Amino acid sequence: MELRRAGVELSSGVVLKDPGQQQQTGLPYGLIWTPFNAVDDINLTSQPPPKCATCQGLYSRLCQVDRVTMLWKCVLCGLLNDARHIPTIPRDNEGNTARMTSDVDVAEYILPSEGNSNVDSRYSLMVQKSRTRIVLRWLLRIVQLIPHTGVLPVEKQLDRLIFIIDEHIGIDEIEMAKIAEIATSAAIERGYEVALMLFGEATSLVDFGHARENSDEESPVQIILDVLAPEEVAQMSVSEKDSYFSADVDLVSDSVWSALGSKQEAREETTAKERIRNRRKRRQKRERRLDIALEIALELLPKDLSDYSTLRVATLLSGRPSLGVEGLDDEEEFEMALTSTMRKIGKQAASMRTVLDFFCFAAIHGFAASALLAAAVASGGGIVLSAMHGLSSHEHVSSVFRFISVRAFATGGRIEARSSNELELQHVIGPAVEGGAYSFEVPSVEREIGFALFYEVVRCVESCFIQLVSERRDVGSEFVTVRCITFKVGNSTLEDVYTRSIRPVVAATMLAKRSLLKSFGASALTRKNAAESIVDAAAISLIDGSIGSTAAAKAIVRCLYDLRRGVLLGRQLHKDDAICLRALLCNAEPSLAAKLITPRLLKLKKSSTNHER
Repeated sequence: MELRRAGVELSSGVVLKDPGQQQQTGLPYGLIWTPFNAVDDINLTSQPPPKCATCQGLYSRLCQVDRVTMLWKCVLCGLLNDARHIPTIPRDNEGNTARMTSDVDVAEYILPSEGNSNVDSRYSLMVQKSRTRIVLRWLLRIVQLIPHTGVLPVEKQLDRLIFIIDEHIGIDEIEMAKIAEIATSAAIERGYEVALMLFGEATSLVDFGHARENSDEESPVQIILDVLAPEEVAQMSVSEKDSYFSADVDLVSDSVWSALGSKQEAREETTAKERIRNRRKRRQKRERRLDIALEIALELLPKDLSDYSTLRVATLLSGRPSLGVEGLDDEEEFEMALTSTMRKIGKQAASMRTVLDFFCFAAIHGFAASALLAAAVASGGGIVLSAMHGLSSHEHVSSVFRFISVRAFATGGRIEARSSNELELQHVIGPAVEGGAYSFEVPSVEREIGFALFYEVVRCVESCFIQLVSERRDVGSEFVTVRCITFKVGNSTLEDVYTRSIRPVVAATMLAKRSLLKSFGASALTRKNAAESIVDAAAISLIDGSIGSTAAAKAIVRCLYDLRRGVLLGRQLHKDDAICLRALLCNAEPSLAAKLITPRLLKLKKSSTNHER
């Protein structure tokens, strides 16, 4: 179906008319939408379509236009509007509609590339990094709810990253010296202020600054403290500064020290790997106090946050954090105490407009997913990544960190989903926060980002309309319309017609989203084929792209049709659901893995504005 060119994949071309039948049979209608992805062969206009004065819906070719009175009728609310400012479609593109079905109106407007070269190049870089296969396989976005705080003037915009790296990570998994270089250089290349913290036996810090040159009179440590916490540092002696904040020379490569202006000479007797291995033996029994490291990182953030558009703390660890609390022998009590502690730190970070991210590698004995998730959610929405295997070299970590350095500072966006009075949007599955009766705030704009929208028929008619609008916020500007899609949906009273109209791949995607809302044991974390016990085998075949049987496609479509809305509505994300999602992502092909987004449900609140549709 040509709708796919505009970033929309329909799970059904029709919806069921009988509301009572919907209550018995499950989801009436759904679609997968990637509102910011690349498109081709679509109709373009030089300006956004005009808005309806009543419902704010945008004009589409499906609207009826009276050339005598110069009025157009909105397909969403049915009221008349002035038609004198309707943009004309270029004649060269008119032929594109021949491949569309007669009742579908596709992407009349996207933001022209002229005059937006900087934006386009940034998107190109983002797509290039994010399409790395390892990132799509392993990056698990649990929640991303960065609160909207407005856009500062361009000349005042600053961004600061703090990377916290666990010293317990063994040399067989990751070479620490390489990680230090990769994590910092990727962000420095993009002009951000960067700090590197190492925690384990002690907490140390190296600051790579922001376009700052080191003089012979200033030590790297002094520069760090002047940048991060000048008031607190003024009360410390020189020895206290050096002993508490100086970086461990055994864990930071010589080239990094050279970049800092250090006079430290390289040790020729032993290699970096041998030094790390020797230090690891002495630290095997040390505690992993992530809570202390995070608190120190927050204390060292700039006091004046008004000059910073983004503050982010990313932690790389290889095991479950520890707590300095006695008498917590019971596993459940320890988990509750750790979760409570991490949640408090997350709330503290949120009060400072700082987002917490966690990346866990080779955590054989677990990584306290619920505790880290609590901190990420409380901070306003961070990233939680876990990898049991596959990420065993610094090249893979390089892909992750480069992806983070680009993605963390992507500008936000907004999507609006409106429909005619016959349909009502029930909920949305995707990384967004509810922004109004029809709109959802998107924390960062990526071309591969996807949403699943579910509608219910509230009035029986022959057909209804859905309009999707995506808007992007550029630095220093208001929201700019990127794309508008309006399409007509026919209704049916026949179950068989509805079932046949569902696209198999989209059905598998939506089924996977639904299945991930169930709770499964922690064994899904370690079993390679755990996804087979999570989603029906037919769905796995569809997701892997290996399906060849029509019967399997029909089976998965039928399974989707029989779902109950009660499974989807009103559910909180269970701590094991995140593990299930990661297991499924590990077995999915990148082309569809990008669509298997966070199973966080956004239930629309019943408000007085609903009757205005």
